[in-house]
Amino acid sequence: MRYLFVISVSLLAVFSCKKKPVPPEPVSATPQLKMSVLPVFGTDVLSLDSTYITDDNWGIQFTDIKFYVTDLKNGSNVLTDAALYDCRASSNSFFQVEGDHANFSQLTGTVGVGTTLNHSDPSAFPSSSVLNIAVANDMHWTWNFGYIFIKIEARADTIPDGIPLFDHYLTYHVGTDNFTGALNLPSVNWSDAGSNVHTTMLKLDLHKFIDNPTNSIDIRSEKTTHSAAGQETLTQKVLSNFMDALSAP
Repeated sequence: MRYLFVISVSLLAVFSCKKKPVPPEPVSATPQLKMSVLPVFGTDVLSLDSTYITDDNWGIQFTDIKFYVTDLKNGSNVLTDAALYDCRASSNSFFQVEGDHANFSQLTGTVGVGTTLNHSDPSAFPSSSVLNIAVANDMHWTWNFGYIFIKIEARADTIPDGIPLFDHYLTYHVGTDNFTGALNLPSVNWSDAGSNVHTTMLKLDLHKFIDNPTNSIDIRSEKTTHSAAGQETLTQKVLSNFMDALSAP
């Protein structure tokens, strides 16, 4: 009896030590597509407020990176009507929507907000919309009715004295109907992230934005645009360089 008792206790211990099966992760009933943005400065992953060196050997710290993309689609298949990227608030995350990745192997869209939406009442959009005034926040002008399409702000040290004094401020705000950019992504690679979610990423190279090979921005003299009258040349340069800097990796 004593022997049988020992065997019973041993068997109980063996079975009780078996790992309980881990339930599988729930799979979304509807396919989801998630797009991210990776900001870089050349070969370095970019972090806001960190220091990078331009081709002119100036130190630069980016403090704000935001932009709108609207009407992102493949033919008649619309991926999203509007998306807002905010580097400080969301790091790499751009948007996540319902959709089948097979329908979006290529994409076209607009960097900015089209004329009709741009001049709509921002308080009339649903509270969940990135065009709603509460969500858009400082990406909508009160003095110049419409959205800011691209916002890049930075501070720089342009005095080569060895003292890291970042007191030269850069403000690039692109907007108004004349300054939207045509986004064309002829080949979009979606990765299976599991749980019926596929992901892809855009790359935004701020080194290419400042030190564009054919149209560089002189941060000493070309430091501010709000897309106002008289600022058209710099506004167009900022828009063109931003479009060159934004790509599928």
